[in-house]
Amino acid sequence: MLCRYYLASNVDAISGEDCGRLSYMGQNFVDAGEVLGRNTAALFPSEGPIRILLGISAPGQTWSEERAKGIENAIAAYKAANPDREVVVDRIDSGTDLAIAAERVIAYYDANPDLTAYFDMGFWEASVARVLEERGVEAGKVLLSGFDVIPEVVEYMDKGYIQTVVNQGPYLQGYLPVVQVHLMKNQAQPAWSVDTGRGVFTPETARAALETFK
Repeated sequence: MLCRYYLASNVDAISGEDCGRLSYMGQNFVDAGEVLGRNTAALFPSEGPIRILLGISAPGQTWSEERAKGIENAIAAYKAANPDREVVVDRIDSGTDLAIAAERVIAYYDANPDLTAYFDMGFWEASVARVLEERGVEAGKVLLSGFDVIPEVVEYMDKGYIQTVVNQGPYLQGYLPVVQVHLMKNQAQPAWSVDTGRGVFTPETARAALETFK
């Protein structure tokens, strides 16, 4: 079999027959989901039942399913540590369009006004935050978490609607492959993999980070 050697970035190669993949620079999606889940669970109310909604932004796609798996691992650990708490977890196809995501999540919220936390597998929780604000729902009543530090997300972190975001490190995903190719070509260095995306951002840190990303 002919191998075409390359460096994977953003999303890793998953085929067992792909012999040409030398390294991966990107987020470990399961680990990132666990980090997001643990940090959000720390904000759960100390009493009463917990209802959680996972928005599987792109069902079947690696990044979406594995992030969800990591969050589910963290929730399972929370349940094990709090056996007296009632914890309900639901999943929906929330989509990758801001308007559609907001429509689907808010429909779930209307049917389940006891919703404690919503986890998005991308940045589309920003549209959910916008609708909650428009409806006059108090910031923090529903905990919102997701991935990627973008202006819309930071806006609603500033307002208190989004509590936790894990960034995937897009700058490193673009920069490191170039560095690796240079070192491989000029110094005979082997390729190496880097987990670029476990950084946790809160309303206190996201604004400064966004300015740096610009």
